[in-house]
Amino acid sequence: MKHFRTCLVLCASLVLFSGGCKLFENSPPVVSFRIQPEVGDTATVFYLDATDVTDIRTAAWQLQVRWDFNSDGMWDTEFSHVKENAWKYHQEGIYQITCECTDTKGNRSALTLPVRVQNPIRDSLLTDSRDGQTYRTVFLFNRWWMAESLRYGQSVDSTAAVKDNEIPEYYLNPAGIVSPFGGYYTWPEATNYERDTSRGICPEGWHLPRVEDHAGLEDFCQLGYFTKKYLGIGGLFHINLERSGMYHVPSGTWHRTGTWSEYWMTIPGRMKGFVSWMHFSFNDIPKIYYDADFYVPEWIGWNNDWGFFTYKKTAIPVRCVKDE
Repeated sequence: MKHFRTCLVLCASLVLFSGGCKLFENSPPVVSFRIQPEVGDTATVFYLDATDVTDIRTAAWQLQVRWDFNSDGMWDTEFSHVKENAWKYHQEGIYQITCECTDTKGNRSALTLPVRVQNPIRDSLLTDSRDGQTYRTVFLFNRWWMAESLRYGQSVDSTAAVKDNEIPEYYLNPAGIVSPFGGYYTWPEATNYERDTSRGICPEGWHLPRVEDHAGLEDFCQLGYFTKKYLGIGGLFHINLERSGMYHVPSGTWHRTGTWSEYWMTIPGRMKGFVSWMHFSFNDIPKIYYDADFYVPEWIGWNNDWGFFTYKKTAIPVRCVKDE
């Protein structure tokens, strides 16, 4: 009788371990890894750390990982207990890195994360031959950008109206201080009263930012990176977009200074049209808004006392991009 009961227990155990009970099912590992830095250039060595991979039934030291640095299905490493690696890319682009983990039973799972690689950032200086002022510039996403806002022309009192008098005029914020925001130009002043909506009042060989110039910044931010960390003052991309806000000319009101940035943009061929690039201080994609976009007033907190929304009532900074 005793041997019979022992046999029953053994048979029941075999049923449980043969898949009759989900309690003992061995699930795949949970993959987690970090890429440092998150963004780099063709001179950057990216450090990959998968030491946080876990498994319910396998000790961490027994887990093995392998890497596909281009997510092309061709594994660049063999499975190894070493969970750290490094890689360097020789061309700019957005790459997908895949890490696959296996436990001692052969159960596998994988995780893929993106990494942005650009050409090395080059810093330089631009000297405006018209007045001798110099500006820091940066080569970013295949474009030379001014890393400071334009200060060309003559500043006017915040209560004065700018005029078409062959002298570029701008407002200063706050109280006549040039740094760090540069000049605040109305659209007519920024485009020499629409005589040139491409170059505008930028130095020779430079132009007002266009939609295609903006594309690289937008593509980067769509990866979900914190824009202030990379694009803001002291950011990793050296472009130093200030949170300059705007100046509402009719009321003499500085609006949203310290919250976000706006810079004039243009579309070649659309002589009477213009757009404004808005850079927010939090994690968001820089957006392009057209003057006729019906939702812009609410989005930027347009004051109802200012009447009908139009950028003709505003003055904002100018950043220029070098001609190709």
